[in-house]
Amino acid sequence: MNDHLFTAESSICRVASPSGLRSRFSEFKRGLRFLNLGFKRAVMKIPTVHAFTLAFGLSLVFMSDSSLRAASPTFIEAAANGKRLLHFFPNPLHGDPDLIVESGNKSVLFMGEKEITTYEGGKTVFVVDDSDVRHSGAGLVLATFDGEDIVHGRRGKVVAYYHHPEICPKNGASALYRVNGPELTKAQLTAVLYTLKPEIFVLTDEEKAAQKAEITKNQAEAEAIARRDPIVGKWQVLNGHGPVDKIDAGDIIFSPKKGDAYPVNFDYTGAGGPSWSGVAMFKMIDGDPIVFAAYGTSKTVGMCIYEINGGTLSGKWYPWYIDGDAKNVGTEELKGPESLDGEFTITSAKAPSTGAAYTGTVSIKPEEIVGAGDRQKPYLVTWNFGTTKVQGFGIRTGKYLIVSSGSGADVILAKFKLQNGTFSGDWFKLGSKEMGGTAAMN
Repeated sequence: MNDHLFTAESSICRVASPSGLRSRFSEFKRGLRFLNLGFKRAVMKIPTVHAFTLAFGLSLVFMSDSSLRAASPTFIEAAANGKRLLHFFPNPLHGDPDLIVESGNKSVLFMGEKEITTYEGGKTVFVVDDSDVRHSGAGLVLATFDGEDIVHGRRGKVVAYYHHPEICPKNGASALYRVNGPELTKAQLTAVLYTLKPEIFVLTDEEKAAQKAEITKNQAEAEAIARRDPIVGKWQVLNGHGPVDKIDAGDIIFSPKKGDAYPVNFDYTGAGGPSWSGVAMFKMIDGDPIVFAAYGTSKTVGMCIYEINGGTLSGKWYPWYIDGDAKNVGTEELKGPESLDGEFTITSAKAPSTGAAYTGTVSIKPEEIVGAGDRQKPYLVTWNFGTTKVQGFGIRTGKYLIVSSGSGADVILAKFKLQNGTFSGDWFKLGSKEMGGTAAMN
């Protein structure tokens, strides 16, 4: 899954005509204004600021066309008459865009990747993620993204529809605004709507009460599930060792089950160690209650559990963002040698979340690690997609091959046995020949 980067085109004049010089002088003034505002934000009150500001502004006058193109604004215009209402302009100090009101040419909002703050004072206005808009990360939902629709609150009516370059009240209605520039991010779209139609993000007292009641209900249900599930909760680490330092004290937190799997976090930061996250699965193996956990660098590691039937492996992928939604579980069917040693063909597969089909091969090779034994035989697993290779680490236990794979620095797979309010077991880190161990109590 690749992140999409924001890029901007430019319409800067290339000829040093009087109008072109006026354009350059406009850039000069904008540079002065942004630099001064940026230094105010940083509270850098030093005598050399004014001299540096002037030098920076003058450099804007003479910079190359390619440099000016990188700082091209994106305009928000009234659809009816093309009047420019707002524009985004990259702040030269940090590159993130500021939202500027055309009337008075005043910066009003500062755009982070997921956070929108006031330009003066830096107060957080909104936190925007892929699904909704809130005043804070744990706050009430003010608006929800549903495809190209923007919905009021959590399940309210559609208040805006954005199909680039037009922003409409709803799908099929006449456009209110037009974006003159690249497609807006969700954070930028939120900033535009807040500036032009702030009522979209105002909840009624009834809506606030309904969301608070739903939160209370969900928390009560989660707590009830946790009381019934012996895995859920905070486990205190009693000891730990292995190819990573400072893991002999901390907490392991299993969140309530989401579908078939548990979100899990390993927090060793109190002792100066790492913080890891991942996904875990409970299985009864030969009568023993076993928890398999795939974890490592936060928000990067997923788990695939293959059931072995001769030379056929039927797998399910559980990504780190597991939420109980069936569409976020992937599937993968492999065909290869019954010895579980060699090249396997992906005969059928669907990616988590998107459901996109994919093909390729998977190399599964036994890995020699001292102390592992036959009850948790280690394997190095490599997916081959043309020139792209993705690595993972697996262990075979009975009829299952459990694999951990991820894109971060740490990719770990553990097998823990539950017994009388404690668990203990072994773990393996991709790229290391050393087996680790961990014990914890609830």
